[in-house]
Amino acid sequence: MPITHATCSALSDLGVAGEVGPDEWNTCHILDGGTNAQRVARDSAASGGFSWWDVFRKGADLVSGATLTLGTDGEVFHVTGTTGITAIASRGAGALAVLIFDGALTLTHNATTLILRDGVNYKTSAGDVLVFISEGSGNWREIFRLRGGVSAQHPAWTLSPLNAEFGACSNFPQLQKIEGTQSGIPYYVLDYDTATSESAYWSRMQVPTGFTVSRAALVLSVLSVASSDGTVGWLVNSQTVTCGGKWDVAFTTTDIFAAANPATCEGVLKQYRTTFVTNSTQWKEDSLIQIRIRRDLSDTLGSDARFLGASLSLSSST
Repeated sequence: MPITHATCSALSDLGVAGEVGPDEWNTCHILDGGTNAQRVARDSAASGGFSWWDVFRKGADLVSGATLTLGTDGEVFHVTGTTGITAIASRGAGALAVLIFDGALTLTHNATTLILRDGVNYKTSAGDVLVFISEGSGNWREIFRLRGGVSAQHPAWTLSPLNAEFGACSNFPQLQKIEGTQSGIPYYVLDYDTATSESAYWSRMQVPTGFTVSRAALVLSVLSVASSDGTVGWLVNSQTVTCGGKWDVAFTTTDIFAAANPATCEGVLKQYRTTFVTNSTQWKEDSLIQIRIRRDLSDTLGSDARFLGASLSLSSST
């Protein structure tokens, strides 16, 4: 809210020299480098005084180091050099720092002192912009990121029953079309049997050129079939094939996730999420992704499980 001239007769009381008078309306006053360093006072004839708002000032360039020390001359800094950063020097809780990186270096995630998006390290490139907020005591949290001045990529694909692939002529889930009796919207599902090991596959999804995968997340959407107690389990395999690699190779690592039956009545949606923590040697740029989804026969759900679809998304550390 505006602070009237009568309330504060001199900006010098707040760190700015000079009296606020009628001849100074519409004049900007920058406060000193103390606690109010991010504030500006602007006179307003309409309000009969002056009001406050935050601004970002450009500070001198910073040279990267294990602990990045921010200047007191601003909130926006270019960061030069290639030395990795593992911490940012302390500032009061709530302080913001906008860092513009001029080259490649590695920011190291720390769950307390340097909290990066997705909880993984980040390798910068020229033009990257990261915004951090201080949580006090030398702890900082990333709240915004632009890659090279543009929004970060998050490639994603939909694994639909209609684009599934099947292996052997037996032991695969049945594609079913179900008519929506209430909404009128028909939908397709893969019906996984309760007693037979059935698999469906999705492939030909490609890691973008220049994209380094740090994490891949898969969210399964499943519908209950009938009123039934127990636990439904899913087995998920993932792998990538690079140029020159063999396309037909056996899956190895299996991610298992199980949960209670989607509901005790038919047609209720349940979603399950699994995260693959990867590295550049596993999911290289331009490589093709293969996914296999199976029903876990050791689960205790005594009915079929209907697979409605899944989404696969990638996050990058570069």
